[in-house]
Amino acid sequence: MSDFGIGEARVNHDFIPTKEDLEKGLEEKNNNEDEINDEEKRGFLLQIKEFEEVLVPLIKKYCERSDSEQLDSVALEEIIKKLEELDFLTLESYKKMNKTNTDPQFVHDLDNIFNVALGYRQMVLLYRDKQKNVKRYLKNFLYPALSQSLILEDLLSRGEDNDIRPEIEKRSLKLGNIRAVLEKSSQIFSVGGANEKISFDKFDDNILKEDEEVLTVPGVIVNSLLNMIRNSDKKRIDASFIEVVCKRDGDEIVFQVIDDGHGMRRQHLEKDAVVDYYETSEDVPFTEDSGYIFDKGQKSSGTASSGLGIAGLDRRVVSSGGRLRVASRRKFTEGQTASQVNFDTNQKKEEMELSFNQSTIFEIRIPITSKK
Repeated sequence: MSDFGIGEARVNHDFIPTKEDLEKGLEEKNNNEDEINDEEKRGFLLQIKEFEEVLVPLIKKYCERSDSEQLDSVALEEIIKKLEELDFLTLESYKKMNKTNTDPQFVHDLDNIFNVALGYRQMVLLYRDKQKNVKRYLKNFLYPALSQSLILEDLLSRGEDNDIRPEIEKRSLKLGNIRAVLEKSSQIFSVGGANEKISFDKFDDNILKEDEEVLTVPGVIVNSLLNMIRNSDKKRIDASFIEVVCKRDGDEIVFQVIDDGHGMRRQHLEKDAVVDYYETSEDVPFTEDSGYIFDKGQKSSGTASSGLGIAGLDRRVVSSGGRLRVASRRKFTEGQTASQVNFDTNQKKEEMELSFNQSTIFEIRIPITSKK
């Protein structure tokens, strides 16, 4: 059974809102209903921070107790109280965010996880007096809710230019949570049953010393990596493996998403690129939606490139304190490959080396700092 509780959702269907329920709720909303405002965004962001830093550890500790142990009723009362205060996990908030945002990726991310997180929150509150049941529902609630909270942190932090607003607080990145969200969310986002080819074997979430931390906007990193995984998993990319990496390189932490698919077109990484021979191959005709496409971007922060979406991704990563690098090599008919194309936030463009079985590497680098 999935950790997202999909099987149990069917059994307890009366209590789990489906995507159709949410859409119906949107249709029935009052046209005069206010959109989400800046004050509510700030409130949601504070709740998201408290959820990851306070409530998630409480739920983990509670759920780690074996069924034979006496469950802590005081701890459960504290968890229930905090769950009731999570305004960002309500149908009303969902409706407001859908009304405010027209970005299809925003709606896509919400629809994929909101109904599961909201449903299990309701079931925890409903079965609060039955500790064994509530423990099971808390386990099923935890990671969909953590996924949603971090995705929302990214979406609610964006400014008009799709970068992260300067007043948004940078906080410590929790690598264990990042890995759990990526692993479990990729099960939902994957297409064609392709998550068997997604590997986290090289994702090391225990590489920071006790006095070290990585300060960023965690939701930006999570959602950016999810977009990379989702795009590598597209059927048209035709990748046989997708490798998600977390490693240390000196005083930086490095996240990578690597695949062996068709690779990216030069036009997606370089502005006014000269099309090389294989870009016009009859075997692989150029179309506007070929290759990897994120949300649309304009100018990048460091290179004046304007690939489809790489620029917007670059702005978010840079405004969160990181650096984006991409290396890609197009593959066509057997034996034919285009030259490697590189993108780097830094104008120096230090090139990454692609091995013979790699087509694309997406990389995010963030400085490691000492805790204050």
